[in-house]
Amino acid sequence: TSKSASPSPLFCRPQELLKIDIIQCQFEYFAGRPSAVINSKYIGDLAFLYRIGDSMQSEGGGEISFCLNGMSDEVSIPFNQLTGFKITSDEKINLRFKPNIQRTYRHHLGGYPYLLEPTISTSDPTNGKFNALHSLLLAPDRSGNLSMLTEIALGIEKLWFRKHGVNNELVKDSHKKMYLTCVFPTERRALAYPIDSPYHRLLFDLETRFNLNASKINLRFKNSRGDMIGLKDEESWKLAKSEANGKNLIRLDIYIW
Repeated sequence: TSKSASPSPLFCRPQELLKIDIIQCQFEYFAGRPSAVINSKYIGDLAFLYRIGDSMQSEGGGEISFCLNGMSDEVSIPFNQLTGFKITSDEKINLRFKPNIQRTYRHHLGGYPYLLEPTISTSDPTNGKFNALHSLLLAPDRSGNLSMLTEIALGIEKLWFRKHGVNNELVKDSHKKMYLTCVFPTERRALAYPIDSPYHRLLFDLETRFNLNASKINLRFKNSRGDMIGLKDEESWKLAKSEANGKNLIRLDIYIW
């Protein structure tokens, strides 16, 4: 049987809507049920949607959706059903859910972008793949926008996990710290920082600690040769940490303007 988010409006016009084309979706389950996979038949067949808006505050600030069948069918899940979210090192979208997740099935006419009001359905377009679901692993099309993935991760971290005090089970902060110096044009600020924090968590922490707008700042670091390198994604963040030095305490300077 399907689960519908309650309360859930028929369709909320979001303040922001982002779309990532998906080439594969892997389903992992509670209670030892075997995993399942849906593969895209063509670009635009499967997609991940991220919606946020003031009208969705009761649902955790927004919703994510898995779209299939040429995007004519949509499985929508509010943020408040998430127990974990992260972008993996190979740029996949990893989501973890509460048991028996609330969800809404929508059927769309006219294709994407969705201009018409959808029909709410009680029929699961995935034939039961969301029953007993524990996690999803979505592989974006390689032409996908990495900065958009980072924006999505930052938004969910801010609007759901941090705002509501929910632990993100997929972001593990170890006790190992590094000495991070933030070099601004007019000052230097230092902090002890978890060395295994992902890039989107770094952006969130810089934004909240120093009252910055993450979308409008430029980050850089110096490599071992003294070259200034852009710090713009998970890969460059890993490189920056690998270039950090220090015997007892790893030290890294990042330049912010």
